[in-house]
Amino acid sequence: MKKTCLLTMVVGLILLNFAFGDNLIGNGSFEDQSPAFWSPLNGTFGEAVDISSTEQYAGFHSFEITKSAASSDVVGWVSDNNATLYWNNATAGTYALTGYVKTVGVNTNPASDAEKVGIVYEFKNASGGELTTETVWADQSVADKDWTKLTGVAILTEAPASVVVKLVMGKEATGTVYFDNIDCNTTDTWTMGIFNYGAEDVNGWMDWYSENGSYAVVTDAEAHTGSYSVVMEQPDTCSQLNELVYYSKPYPVEAGEWYKIGVWVKTENVLDSSEFEPTYITKEGIPERISLCYFFHGDADIETAWDKLPGGDKFVYIDQREASTGWTHYVVAEQAPAGDEPATGISVRARFNNKVTGKAWFDDFTVEKIIIDGDNLIGNGSFEDQSPAFWSPLNGTFGEAVDISSTEQYAGFHSFEITKSAASSDVVGWVSDNNATLYWNNATAGTYALTGYVKTVGVNTNPASDAEKVGIVYEFKNASGGELTTETVWADQSVADKDWTKLTGVAILTEAPASVVVKLVMGKEATGTVYFDNIDCNTTDTWTMGIFNYGAEDVNGWMDWYSENGSYAVVTDAEAHTGSYSVVMEQPDTCSQLNELVYYSKPYPVEAGEWYKIGVWVKTENVLDSSEFEPTYITKEGIPERISLCYFFHGDADIETAWDKLPGGDKFVYIDQREASTGWTHYVVAEQAPAGDEPATGISVRARFNNKVTGKAWFDDFTVEKMKVAPGTGIITDKGFGGDIPVKYAIMDNYPNPFNPETRIVYSLPQSGKVNLTVYNILGQKVRNLTDTVQNAGTFTLTWDARNDFGQNVPTGIYIAVLTINNQRVTRKMVLMR
Repeated sequence: MKKTCLLTMVVGLILLNFAFGDNLIGNGSFEDQSPAFWSPLNGTFGEAVDISSTEQYAGFHSFEITKSAASSDVVGWVSDNNATLYWNNATAGTYALTGYVKTVGVNTNPASDAEKVGIVYEFKNASGGELTTETVWADQSVADKDWTKLTGVAILTEAPASVVVKLVMGKEATGTVYFDNIDCNTTDTWTMGIFNYGAEDVNGWMDWYSENGSYAVVTDAEAHTGSYSVVMEQPDTCSQLNELVYYSKPYPVEAGEWYKIGVWVKTENVLDSSEFEPTYITKEGIPERISLCYFFHGDADIETAWDKLPGGDKFVYIDQREASTGWTHYVVAEQAPAGDEPATGISVRARFNNKVTGKAWFDDFTVEKIIIDGDNLIGNGSFEDQSPAFWSPLNGTFGEAVDISSTEQYAGFHSFEITKSAASSDVVGWVSDNNATLYWNNATAGTYALTGYVKTVGVNTNPASDAEKVGIVYEFKNASGGELTTETVWADQSVADKDWTKLTGVAILTEAPASVVVKLVMGKEATGTVYFDNIDCNTTDTWTMGIFNYGAEDVNGWMDWYSENGSYAVVTDAEAHTGSYSVVMEQPDTCSQLNELVYYSKPYPVEAGEWYKIGVWVKTENVLDSSEFEPTYITKEGIPERISLCYFFHGDADIETAWDKLPGGDKFVYIDQREASTGWTHYVVAEQAPAGDEPATGISVRARFNNKVTGKAWFDDFTVEKMKVAPGTGIITDKGFGGDIPVKYAIMDNYPNPFNPETRIVYSLPQSGKVNLTVYNILGQKVRNLTDTVQNAGTFTLTWDARNDFGQNVPTGIYIAVLTINNQRVTRKMVLMR
């Protein structure tokens, strides 16, 4: 019935668990239609108390109460405490009390309050004592009366700690009543309002839009899953275009942890442009764009403050290259801020910026904690292994007979070194990897030019046999390992010491080689020290291949790209974040021509559709700077003046022999260049490996100067780590109809119990605070910490998968769940039966 489009650049297929998964967003699919911030009062939602979509004073809904006969108590709706809810800050003063009411078939001329219909405003102090209670009654002189404004006044000499509103029909009242636009505020200046005053928003959500013909509301006309979604529309005939937002309440997060944030979106006739591609996370507000928007909260109590928003608004712009799109998943990941401004919560929103027109539906919002699932994929990410990339010792030990010289070189910074003080049992030297089809190489039949540079120091002279000689051996073989040809170019040993000399040779192949291997050798009878540099092997007509790390410039697992213009990218021991080594990149502003510099890793395997965290530490010195050069999230924009952690995914079936398919292309994470010099700073992002038609098979990372950067920077400790949704950490809010606060701390019976393989632990919190829920065995030994974070008052569910903190299955037995909060401690016994 519904077409699904899958964006492979930003997104991938994710199986969502709405019942007991790890989604932190309560009612992310809008299936709970009870009103946000209100609860039934002595009635059942959908029966005596309901939300009307046919009667409203303004907007789309109103609160409805229906009674056909007398009841044992008043029936209606009761609000949450609004006194200090989020941005509210109720003070002493004169309060204007207002609301709208419509009656249909109600009892008339009530003789007592028990027969009346009205709005009750209750103001209390912190001890629960009444400051004042004011009631504004509906006009019941007739049974049916259209929308009428009710007004009243409350005078408070102290700031209330609680402001609760009740929409009531007395126990003797009958008929149907609708309430809308309920308000309560000081008359001089705004200090508070009633949340969800018009019954427009479902449980856990809020809205923001102007009455200009636009709207943001839950609908049953479209849905990605279930029956409901949020629809936002702003026709181009609106009197004035404005921002539209449908946004969640905040939910607790843990500072420094990673969270995956997603939503499904469908569009119809929205403002479009060929330039409106979907984006990664950005802080840029683009007026014409539609987004998944979110921010982190930093207030100690996210229920009573909305002041600290570390990092501000984050936008993930959807695909607006076409005016209408099917259901598409947009999902990103970010680390919750830590440090001086730690995150305590997160809220998400569907958002039209203020120049958007058209219609869009949003469904299935998710926020899931994700954790590292495995080791660093990047080999030698800290550059401590100084052995040369793509070469191995040949009958010698690295650092002894065979080494890399940083004092002798024909070009660059290094050369291959071989030292022998006496005869050996075999040739000694260096042997390359097979270069024939390595990455972008594609060796063919033809005439090959063989070249290299050699320098000798104290070598034996006038060799009488090959065993006494020094040279470069080029071996060409077919797929079966059979020799096609072997060519050797020998060094001049007429003197013991000879400065850098170019060696040349030719190899003629009548078929394409499957293997091209180069050996830098000293014969078993040769002695002295030899240096080799700039080893090459290529067809003479057109370029088909080269020798990787031909100049010994790159350490194991790495490659470089820079021009010989006075710039460089090389491993150094002058600076390091950890260990002894880092990569230094420098491009002086005196260079003959500025060019791109890159030091990049070989590709490593990844799994399509999985999430990976990509990071590096960077230090800068006298780099090109600007107040506008803030650090960025992932972007595809190449900015010439910027320094970046750069990476891309590979899509070739064999990432060792091809470098053609790069799904998504280059991704840049630009560093902080607001100052010319910075200390070691960690830059880290997360992305889902592309799936779908162009699935990822690998990833490579790089230190990168774009082509107008000047100055010096060091890079160290590159990481790529697979991530997964954190098991057993999902907190599901079971807060009823949005207002029932528990009266005590408790752990209810877990279910099932006994259990195998998992059980759900339900606990209640009458107050917000730092919550720790830990499972112990019968000996009192800690088994698993399930949560340790700030949570609001309410009822919550956690799932334990019968594993310990190390991910191992625990045996059959009795386990104790211990809830600790605000100096309170409660327990519950659980039985695991394997």
